[in-house]
Amino acid sequence: MTNTYSSACFFGLLSLLCSIVALANTKRHLWILIIYLIGAGQVIANDLPDIKNAQSNLISPQQEQLIGRLVAGNLNRLPSSQALGVRLWLTDLVRPLLNHSSLSNKQLQMFLINDRSINAFAAPGGIIGVHTGLVLKMQHVDELVAVLAHEIAHISQRHYAHRRASEERRAPIYLGALLTTMVLATQVDAQLGEAGFHATYTAMMHEQMSYSRANEQEADRVGLDLMQASHFDTHKMLSALKQLDSPFVEQDPNWAWARSHPISEHRVADIASRVEQLSAHPSSPHYQLDFQLLRIMLATQLTDTTKQSLEDVSKRLDPLADHYALYLQFAEAMLLMKQQQWLEAGDLLEGLATERPTQPFIWNQWLRALLMQGQYQQVIEISQEYADLGLHQNLSRYYQALAYAAIKNMDKAYQQLNQLIQAQPDWIGGWQLLADWRGQTADFTEHRIAKAQWHLLRAEFELAQEQALLGEQLTTTSDQQRQQLKHIQAQAKALKETANSL
Repeated sequence: MTNTYSSACFFGLLSLLCSIVALANTKRHLWILIIYLIGAGQVIANDLPDIKNAQSNLISPQQEQLIGRLVAGNLNRLPSSQALGVRLWLTDLVRPLLNHSSLSNKQLQMFLINDRSINAFAAPGGIIGVHTGLVLKMQHVDELVAVLAHEIAHISQRHYAHRRASEERRAPIYLGALLTTMVLATQVDAQLGEAGFHATYTAMMHEQMSYSRANEQEADRVGLDLMQASHFDTHKMLSALKQLDSPFVEQDPNWAWARSHPISEHRVADIASRVEQLSAHPSSPHYQLDFQLLRIMLATQLTDTTKQSLEDVSKRLDPLADHYALYLQFAEAMLLMKQQQWLEAGDLLEGLATERPTQPFIWNQWLRALLMQGQYQQVIEISQEYADLGLHQNLSRYYQALAYAAIKNMDKAYQQLNQLIQAQPDWIGGWQLLADWRGQTADFTEHRIAKAQWHLLRAEFELAQEQALLGEQLTTTSDQQRQQLKHIQAQAKALKETANSL
């Protein structure tokens, strides 16, 4: 039995929804996500589609951006999606792909979803999610890049607009019924919705299967071109397909509902022939080192959901590979962190950070260990030293803000946090910290502004409007602050209208 990138695009969304749909606060959110599923990728074309045709005009790029914000809002309710270090690294990894893409807006929001299934997905408006299961499944960073390039292609080719235009009437019926059984199964009993699930799935695939295959093939081709232009190893797209087509997938229950979505021989042959025509580029050793460290970190931190132990990951590392000793030391440090042995972990990580000062995951965990030890002044000094060298700028701001707050120097804490928020305005963790700190220091207007922005990033538009109105009513609110609050209300209104229109 075989599998496909479509599993990583279309069915990955269904697995994701099992985790997040219960968090939606209105039925409207549910239907937003149902409509979103339609855009998992499907347009029939051997060449790039004309996105200015009558079908794609049914939804504008501006509307896609708003839909993307609604999807991102649901993802922002997942704590695992908020990790700053991983988010920054994923963004850095795809930057070359974005620079060579046809996207007018080169900014994406990247989310790492704590889920054991082997999936990734794209949403309109520049939203890409990656499951931890996929990161642990891939053996090389360029295999992960191949999947991400494929997802970027879905966005750049506006597959959501095409899918919505062509399947607007039928697909929501199938997807709505399918989602209902899946939600029921996750909330009540794992066996309860199985029969309805398979029946609806069969009907849906009968209507959509051939169309999605053609769309997936186009995303393969565009993604391959992006990899070549960005000097990634294009041969890794084929090895990624082999990873997704592994016979071991059959034994994983997370793939049971995706088995009827196979990789076609024509699709694989098409990519193989195109790869052979491209000049070879060596893989980046820097990104590969980062990637292996990330896999080790996830294997220790997320074992409850990934079902993959550190030992499993270590077995996959080649003892003859470069940096093998470094990987083992980092793995030991991660185990110490998991056991809350902060001093021992910090000492080990300090040595690794001295050896590899540019590696963000080592540096991030070292600063975290120091923070947990209460070494606040040392955190401030180290963060500033690295920032002065141009290293880990945003992480430096984050740790300095936390350390200054711990020693009650709130002016410095706010200074660092505000700089971080300016650099990462869509990172919800920054707004949550700001709202909490402003509330603790009785700065009520700024507390309302941050709280309203926090709700807005969670797609809770009514709560965002409520907080903004409360902020406007405060006698201490300045004219400039009222303008900020009115802007948030306008954004919340636009999101609400978009939700109502779907």
